[in-house]
Amino acid sequence: MRRFHVRLFLGLALCWLGGPVVFAAKRPAPALDKKFTPAQVREDFRVLRSALEKLHPGLHLHTPKAELKQLFDDTAASFKQPATRLEFYLRVAPVVEEVKCGHTYFDLPRRTLKKLSTDAQSFPLPLIFLDRKALVDLPGGAVPLGAEITAIDGHLMPKIIKEMLPYIRSDGLNETMKYRMLGDEFELHHRLVFGEKKEFSVEYIVHGAREKKTIKLSSVDGRELGKIMARCHSIKGKMKNFAFRKINDTTA
Repeated sequence: MRRFHVRLFLGLALCWLGGPVVFAAKRPAPALDKKFTPAQVREDFRVLRSALEKLHPGLHLHTPKAELKQLFDDTAASFKQPATRLEFYLRVAPVVEEVKCGHTYFDLPRRTLKKLSTDAQSFPLPLIFLDRKALVDLPGGAVPLGAEITAIDGHLMPKIIKEMLPYIRSDGLNETMKYRMLGDEFELHHRLVFGEKKEFSVEYIVHGAREKKTIKLSSVDGRELGKIMARCHSIKGKMKNFAFRKINDTTA
């Protein structure tokens, strides 16, 4: 199966598996704060919409045609003011997610993502989401392993999750994949949706306790975050060496 890839004028990309590859000329690493005229963002959205409507094999599998058309129309009509690359992404990515195809997503330029992964200041705690709760996935840190994060900078976690889930792809109405990916990509999406910060006020409750606590945590850059993520508690299970042996000719 081949990857379909449409590069837009703003440098963002619409991607999915299952079609021919379409590339435009490469451009320098795009900045999130670069502004574009209403005409430019409308044209980019027109190209994106056209690509989906003409080439996606299951465009209306999960979202009715009339509903998706209305969403496309409303989004196109909303581009009345200049918008930055980040603003365009934040507005359009949830629209593409309404296709509800795990292989279809609207993404920032690769070079921008790479820069964010190394230089951007990010939330410093790895999280894992279980039963729709954000739990700390780091042993030996400032916040105990397994503690539930209930709020960040005054935003309750349910509100944070609601704001971020539209940027996480999944198939159909399945939210299991969304919550799994949210744990992997929380720091990136929190930075994009809520902005870059040097310090976070984190409210949490230790497992088995009743009283909530609050702690101030400094942000970390992507390089330091990578080192922290390598110490995640959940990684231990992924790194286990499982034995394999043949029981008989038909069973292993």
